[in-house]
Amino acid sequence: MYAPATHSHKPPMRYSAYALARTNAAGDLNNWCIHYGASPSKPRQALVGLGWGDAENYKNAGNLNPLDSDNQGIGILPRSVDGITQVQKQILATAQARKAAGKASSVSVFSHFTLINYGGSVPFYTSAGATNVASLPVKDGAFEACNTGTFQQNQKWYLQECVNAQGKEVDYHFSGHSHRAGVYLGEISQSHVNYVFADDFNVTTAKEQSTKASHLGPKGQTALIVSSSGGPVGVQNFANELCDGTDSWNLRPASGTLVDPNTHTVQRVVVNTDKVPSAKPRLCVALDYLHLGKPQALRFEEQVKAKDEVPTQWNMELNAQMQALNCIAGVKLWVFVMGEASSSTASRGGNASEGWKSITPSYIPTANGATVVFTPADAALLKTLMGSKESEGVVSPMFAEVALKQPSNPALKTNLWAADMNCADPWVFPVQLSTVPHINKNGKLDGYRFVLGRPSGEHGEIPMWEWLFRSYKDKGYADPKAITSVSAPSEK
Repeated sequence: MYAPATHSHKPPMRYSAYALARTNAAGDLNNWCIHYGASPSKPRQALVGLGWGDAENYKNAGNLNPLDSDNQGIGILPRSVDGITQVQKQILATAQARKAAGKASSVSVFSHFTLINYGGSVPFYTSAGATNVASLPVKDGAFEACNTGTFQQNQKWYLQECVNAQGKEVDYHFSGHSHRAGVYLGEISQSHVNYVFADDFNVTTAKEQSTKASHLGPKGQTALIVSSSGGPVGVQNFANELCDGTDSWNLRPASGTLVDPNTHTVQRVVVNTDKVPSAKPRLCVALDYLHLGKPQALRFEEQVKAKDEVPTQWNMELNAQMQALNCIAGVKLWVFVMGEASSSTASRGGNASEGWKSITPSYIPTANGATVVFTPADAALLKTLMGSKESEGVVSPMFAEVALKQPSNPALKTNLWAADMNCADPWVFPVQLSTVPHINKNGKLDGYRFVLGRPSGEHGEIPMWEWLFRSYKDKGYADPKAITSVSAPSEK
């Protein structure tokens, strides 16, 4: 979102506009330039729009051009194949000429594709809090982690002739596409390797826009601005706080961008989450994506002597990233207890009443995670479920409900994002009990590891058809194997 400042509300706003046509004589309304301002006698802003085009590269299956330096991999944020065209170059050059002649106070470019945009796995800041600098070769066909979602033509021309081009520079380049808000500043410098000289565009500033108007930097240096999403939630990566190594799952409220050319300031305009609470991103969703990228971010494990032993005290293991987030407040288990189907195991301490039962252990935080302590009765109930699994060959449904709190580790720059998160909703996911033989260093069986963890594959979204059939056959659930089996047609 871009809102240029106006000097007066009394005279009507005047503007002149032009659009160039393609060689096929069809009107090209995707590329345009508008000279915007209150008074035609004073320099006015030149607003330039660059269309995406008719094609995009989203698979990036192979780099057939040996002159390209494509380091973005196979699965990429789509790139514009058509941009920047010769028509777009002409429109830009015309706006720049007006500025050089003193007829335009500033040049603002709008495009969906980006010029500089850090990929999801690239944080804005280092662990020490400094800007995470990046570099891009000044050439056509240069695709790095710092320009994801960009365009594929005339990159070198735009970097050399439009960015920081003294006297005719583009003042502001607004883009979107990635849903990751950012302000980038950079400059071209020369590098050499083995006496081979080349130009690089070095990113010197990378940050998210503040919710308060902040200065963009020196005049004459092009501000490369990426807006977040004004509808769905945006994404962000400040310091790898919720990054799984390939992408970031830090979620941000919907927002736009406001720039005031008079003061050369930028501001992120955010949805009012007090009035629209549902617009707050949910931490539990971000954690679920993080877990899918980094399996076993959270699990319970304890050493036991017997295969069917269920301990009353478990160690909750967290990986280093979950430990740093420090966002877990407690844990509850939800287990389904059968009625008549479980009466055979009720004598072993189980509860024969049918339905869902919650188990809330004591939660004791530790340096590497937490210790959870169950009552003997709750441990006995879990043991009956393991017995049911062995006798029936079916795992009874079980879910973990993890109570969350606002992340509090200052090293993760929580003041920038944690307050914008909904941390009240619990993180709920399916879990499964299992015991794994523990082999010591001498190759001998030395007890078992009791594990409660999230099973791999699709669980929680797809009904447990086999369990439903075995548990509720009398209510109409059919044998899934009989339904999905393929047999030869019978001859009549």
